[in-house]
Amino acid sequence: MAGTLNLSLSGEELGDYVARQLSLFFPDGYECGPCLRFHTAEALSRLGHCLANSVWFSERTGPSAVRPTFNHLFSDHYATYLYYLANTIAINGGDRKVADKIFCLNKALHALDIYYEVKMPEIFTLSHSVGTVIGRADIGEYLYIYQGCTIGGTHNLTYPRIGRGVVMYGQSQVIGNSIIGDNCIIGAGVSIINQVIPSNTIVALVDGIPSLRDNNSDVVGKYFNLRK
Repeated sequence: MAGTLNLSLSGEELGDYVARQLSLFFPDGYECGPCLRFHTAEALSRLGHCLANSVWFSERTGPSAVRPTFNHLFSDHYATYLYYLANTIAINGGDRKVADKIFCLNKALHALDIYYEVKMPEIFTLSHSVGTVIGRADIGEYLYIYQGCTIGGTHNLTYPRIGRGVVMYGQSQVIGNSIIGDNCIIGAGVSIINQVIPSNTIVALVDGIPSLRDNNSDVVGKYFNLRK
């Protein structure tokens, strides 16, 4: 899939670029380059699949003509790539010290906290990733998430379940034993804690109080390309 991406840096250049950043941020002399070079292609493949299916990230000219660009200087692209890179290293049994450094780099550059053991969907969109924290929830495909959002657990490590095709607007939170159904929109500033939100629902603040109404729109159709 990396071959279907327009790349601002080649795979080899990107591996070296990340290695240099890690050595500058964490100057402990630990050699990260070989691990990065080994896992870059797979991480780019996963990223390419994700970007191609996102209306926001792909340069969409029609249903069969999507060839997204990965720009390492577009922070939403790069934040997503760093998650995939650290996660790819971890799930393949690679060097976890390198994965730890990449996770910390993502926090330093983008204030994005997605630990590499968190299982994100294959297709999701981070739109303005600053300040977002995503914990070990069960997250369905086609998540669209804006800045400052939280998906997290309670003190007893109970995490939410997020359905297919969910949008979380800025500063919204889904915490604890919460279930968000399919095709839901969580409005800006809404906090959902240990609650069940049925499918096809919009949750918005009205005079500071969360209010539920029917969602008659198609989240997946609006925000994603549904390519394979």
